[in-house]
Amino acid sequence: MEEECEAEDMNEQRFMEVFAERLRQGLRYRQENRHPLTQHRLAELTGIHYSTVSRYARARRMPSAAHAVQIAEALGVDVGWLCGSGK
Repeated sequence: MEEECEAEDMNEQRFMEVFAERLRQGLRYRQENRHPLTQHRLAELTGIHYSTVSRYARARRMPSAAHAVQIAEALGVDVGWLCGSGK
């Protein structure tokens, strides 16, 4: 079984909601700063299936630690921030 992001002090649903919101924020930021990155392109860059990325963005699936790292790198953000640890 894949290791999942640490959900310290958060229940699983709340963690997925925070991850989803920050994933969407990261995508919006990239769009606004002339570095367009859609969910489809994020899936291509990370090798994560598009439907999985979509589920992450809708808080329908818990990301593995490996996926969280890949997504953070593609977005250019800290994985801690993406997982809800930072501001």
